[in-house]
Amino acid sequence: MNKSDIDNILDKYWEGETSVAEENILKTYFASGKIDEAHAPFAPMFGYLKAQASIEYTPSVPVRRIFPKVWVSVAAVATFVLASLFMLKTYTDKHENANSIAQISKGEIQDPEEAKKLTEDALMLIAEKFNLSQDIVLENMEHVDKAFIFKQ
Repeated sequence: MNKSDIDNILDKYWEGETSVAEENILKTYFASGKIDEAHAPFAPMFGYLKAQASIEYTPSVPVRRIFPKVWVSVAAVATFVLASLFMLKTYTDKHENANSIAQISKGEIQDPEEAKKLTEDALMLIAEKFNLSQDIVLENMEHVDKAFIFKQ
């Protein structure tokens, strides 16, 4: 092939308009080693394409990932069990408190020790709530004090 034919095929190649036969002509031209100096800059690209075309895919053996699946299953079961235990404890605590309140309101407590224990529990609950509310008030008062500092 002469230089003008190769130039025409190269122009068509850069435009993406070449046929498979014309691309084969370019491949054989650049593989022949008899390349015109004007076409020398394109030789490495066609050599690269030829080298890439000769690469064969060899599939590797797939790695089985059983280990993470097992841990995900174990984590899911553990989460379910912990959530169930938490809900059961919350449910029983509410019903025990409700039963205690019902006994107190009905006046059914006969044992003085049990009455003392219930009274202490009730007072402890009130004390905890009072201390919590007191802490919140003190915390909010700090913000009020800061506001007074800026007004002075």
